[in-house]
Amino acid sequence: MITPSERALSILLCEDEPLIMMHVSEFLKSRGFSVTETVKASEALAEMAMAKFDIIVADIELPDISGVELAKSARAIDPDIGIIFATGHLDPQNARQIPASLVLSKPFGEKQLLRAIRKLTVDS
Repeated sequence: MITPSERALSILLCEDEPLIMMHVSEFLKSRGFSVTETVKASEALAEMAMAKFDIIVADIELPDISGVELAKSARAIDPDIGIIFATGHLDPQNARQIPASLVLSKPFGEKQLLRAIRKLTVDS
């Protein structure tokens, strides 16, 4: 169960697969999270210039730059932002180089996503 303080979390979702974007976004919104959707890393960074986010959920393979590069740039803007990578790769070593981030393997379940969000917000 999401606590009242978690309901106010703002999540930046960067995913280029439309069905995954739709499913994850609808699920997060149904749980009370504020969700901003982007398809490219450059769009995500532009959103970060305009608003503060608690967590980024990013695909590792994006159309413009990688999710890892997005995470590095995002941390330069906001060192405290939580980062969750979503990937279909078995061993995403490049994602593991980003401190205080989590990796979810696609397809991931809703419970896995909620646990990752809690880990980055409650445990930190």
